[in-house]
Amino acid sequence: MDFQIFMMNIFIIGLLWVNILETQIGIREQTGNNDGVMVEEYLRAANLKKGVPWCAAFVTWGRKNYRLPVPKNHPGYVPSWIKLGKKSDNPKRGHIGLIWNQKLKRYAHIYVITKPLSRNSVETVEGNTNNLGSREGDGVYKKIRPVKTSLILQLDD
Repeated sequence: MDFQIFMMNIFIIGLLWVNILETQIGIREQTGNNDGVMVEEYLRAANLKKGVPWCAAFVTWGRKNYRLPVPKNHPGYVPSWIKLGKKSDNPKRGHIGLIWNQKLKRYAHIYVITKPLSRNSVETVEGNTNNLGSREGDGVYKKIRPVKTSLILQLDD
């Protein structure tokens, strides 16, 4: 296989993993306690137990479905994702966004960009959020997020 075709295949796979996440929009927790058939599948992908926050487990599940890299240690912990990518000022499909939580003094929510809308906002797919954009939500949602409130990372696939 020639190198250009190989690189194109890598590029396509790097974007396809977002498609599987988009198929999950509408999934909801069973009882509102970080549980349910699919939520528990996401948690297992990150070696987490039922009942813990799962936004990073959702991203881990999507990437593992395409055998793409996830953080080696603690893929279900949002700050672990910082080491996997590099900061981007030009958000694109497949980039991730991390949201800082002042109370916890760390990045505490993660989302995947499905489409840049402008220089200032992106459309996302994210787990463990809700209509208000909480980091402790009840399901998988499509959201619109302002870029300025997030650390945007291009993942090294």
